[in-house]
Amino acid sequence: MSSDDPMILTTLGGGRPSEVGPPASAQEAHGEPATEPMRFPYRCKWCGHVHDVSRVTVVQRYADCSVWRCPNCDVLIDDRPELWGGSAIPVERTVA
Repeated sequence: MSSDDPMILTTLGGGRPSEVGPPASAQEAHGEPATEPMRFPYRCKWCGHVHDVSRVTVVQRYADCSVWRCPNCDVLIDDRPELWGGSAIPVERTVA
């Protein structure tokens, strides 16, 4: 099989080959995490991690935004618009 083939055989630790299929979505093909199972996907401005805001613990609520810790870099980020200094950018939710 060539390296361009989407079905690549790899060897597990026990020596058994297993098939690794093509990425489930176009986002995964470009190294992006799939956002289909996420209700409210946001990208951290500092580390680029995409996470589901419906699963984070809000640290503080203000009149114009909510603040939580990024699950990847542990930095406080908020959902204000980026022009207002926000550090979490909404990501389009893709459906496969």
